[in-house]
Amino acid sequence: CGNCDVCNNPRETFDGTVVAQKALSAITRMKEKAAMGTVVDVLRGVRSYNVASFKYDLIKTFGAGKEYKQQEWMQYLMQLVNLGFLEIAYNQYNALKMLPKSKEVLFNGLQVQLVRAIVETNATAKEKKAAKAKTTGSRTKKAIFNEAMFEHLRALRKQLADEQGVPPYIVFNDRTLNQMTEDLPLHKEAFLEISGVGQRKLADYGADFMKGIAEFLMSEEGKQYKNETRKITFAYYLNNFSPEDIAHARDISVNTILAHLGTLYLQNFPIEIHRFISQSAIDAITPTIKRFGYDGPLSEMRAALEDAYDYGQIRLAMAWLMKAENPYKEFV
Repeated sequence: CGNCDVCNNPRETFDGTVVAQKALSAITRMKEKAAMGTVVDVLRGVRSYNVASFKYDLIKTFGAGKEYKQQEWMQYLMQLVNLGFLEIAYNQYNALKMLPKSKEVLFNGLQVQLVRAIVETNATAKEKKAAKAKTTGSRTKKAIFNEAMFEHLRALRKQLADEQGVPPYIVFNDRTLNQMTEDLPLHKEAFLEISGVGQRKLADYGADFMKGIAEFLMSEEGKQYKNETRKITFAYYLNNFSPEDIAHARDISVNTILAHLGTLYLQNFPIEIHRFISQSAIDAITPTIKRFGYDGPLSEMRAALEDAYDYGQIRLAMAWLMKAENPYKEFV
């Protein structure tokens, strides 16, 4: 057509067999139990919390893909999923699982063609943002976000409907998609609160649509919508990104990410808080929180703790204590 990215910026393909072999070998050595974010950490040689906890830094492929950045590995792994070499086990903490074609790559020399990953620089992102601002005029950021999210979900609905040979409304009607766009459900309890969703629809389509919402929130377009900043963090959490990698991807501080996770935990999102702070650290911080109170100044708490814990850890400990005292309350 001469107008779209495919025409104006054709993507470069390359022999990605070695890339695929590195990824598949790492996943095999991790016994197919790790989600995409952790696999990327292993390939890049990053000793994140999950990597260290499961001793993945001791496997042979740790650091085998240092030549690629995080964004590049994420794109390559998603391509391997789309090409049928891997699948995401949503019922097993999003672990990457091998498919029969994987063995052909590892043991029989099957070649894999991949599309060269594009890593967007800050300058390019700013240029795109400025260009978009000129075209959007007086429309609000929320309206722009909602429209883009709705179209994203509508395309997903059509894909699922086509696969099953049914009209799109059989999957979900527009009213249901609009509520998903507004509420952005990312876990089962929230998804069941959407009009038109019951246990059957949750079982049939919940994983696909929650994955679709998370993917959009993690996209360059989705990340710009700051009103849902905590849910954007949760989308990365669902994909097993470490707080450090989320901070890097979003260009904000690790302490802010930890604060997001603490707030989400208080709002009854399924956050495994002990992935980010040990019980011994919570026990050590607790007397200081009790002394200053939940509304006390964090700077004074940190000073009282002799800078042994940073602000993010104090916030996580505070969230754990508040939830322990009021386990059935949802904090806003």
